[in-house]
Amino acid sequence: VQDVWWEGDRSLRRERVDATRFGKDEKPLKQLLILDGRTWKKWNDGVFVEQEKTSWGYVDGYLHRNQMAALRERRPYILSFYGHCEVDDGTNGFSRIWGESGAEVRFDTATGLLTEQQLYEGYRQTFTYQNINGTWFPKEIVSTTTYDGKTSREVFSRVVLNERMDEALFDVDKPFDRITGWTGLR
Repeated sequence: VQDVWWEGDRSLRRERVDATRFGKDEKPLKQLLILDGRTWKKWNDGVFVEQEKTSWGYVDGYLHRNQMAALRERRPYILSFYGHCEVDDGTNGFSRIWGESGAEVRFDTATGLLTEQQLYEGYRQTFTYQNINGTWFPKEIVSTTTYDGKTSREVFSRVVLNERMDEALFDVDKPFDRITGWTGLR
């Protein structure tokens, strides 16, 4: 279960992810990740665990914005990894890139959105989207592993765009969490 706050433009991306992770026979893990535009920090159950200098965030991975823009321009930089590109002329409904290793990624022809990816043999993800105030955002991500038969689903139950946010949400030195109620660092 996750609550994600994200604020981004080309120069500064900030985000906060408040998560509760559930294991099969383990107690739930409360996790907090904050990116303030320069530094990414992570806490598990209120205890600081790691830090990294980066501007790449969690939400950017969901939006796949670089891949979509590059495919529309018919010059995807990720071809160096995949090697082959097939841009749809409107007959298939999807464009795709693939590599000799079996990795394949498909994009919806009309929107350019990522719809399916097979990263390696036995692991596959499919994506569906919702349009919120003119912006496409994931609705559901289904991951399947064929070698052990496990499937996981991420469902985005509520997405709000252009909502004013408290600046304290992105403070990596004094994280404040109004959902779980803990403040400060331990």
